[in-house]
Amino acid sequence: YGEWVTVGSYGNVWRPRVPAGWRPYYYGRWEWTTEGWLWVSDEPFGWATYHYGRWTYDRGFGWLWVPGFQWAPAWVSWRYSGDVVGWAPLAPGLSLYVTDFAFVDFWWTFVPTVRFCGVPIHGVAYAPGHARRWYETTRPAPPRPSSGSWRPAPGRPAPPAWGGPAPRFVEERVGRPLRPARIVP
Repeated sequence: YGEWVTVGSYGNVWRPRVPAGWRPYYYGRWEWTTEGWLWVSDEPFGWATYHYGRWTYDRGFGWLWVPGFQWAPAWVSWRYSGDVVGWAPLAPGLSLYVTDFAFVDFWWTFVPTVRFCGVPIHGVAYAPGHARRWYETTRPAPPRPSSGSWRPAPGRPAPPAWGGPAPRFVEERVGRPLRPARIVP
């Protein structure tokens, strides 16, 4: 589904074979889980690339996946308002606690809040040309403590605080309760 290339300080990274205009966290859907908002990819490589490691963009190579070892439901930065929810991949080296970073329009995906979860994003997302307007009219969604019942083994670090819009906020907009899927370690 792609090839391994060597890029600067990242070393060996993976470049997917995708059509022009492709971007991470676009072909799939968001689902609420006991560990936060989980990206469920429609792509055959998504099981690894959206949960282990980060995405970055290189002008010469395009989108690149930098492998990692820590699992997350998604490695993104979030923004939201009553009207829209948006996200962008967190590049390598950016903390999960970063709630805002430099704006790059094609990194961001925004969807109407009422169509945020459980539907294929590529069918409801606004065109990248609208990203700046939505970015400027939204606020960062800060990280929250994990809401799951899973706890680390003794001597292991606590789970990170994954971010995103609060489930109650989304429930109010979509008009139905969210039943979290259970993530099994």
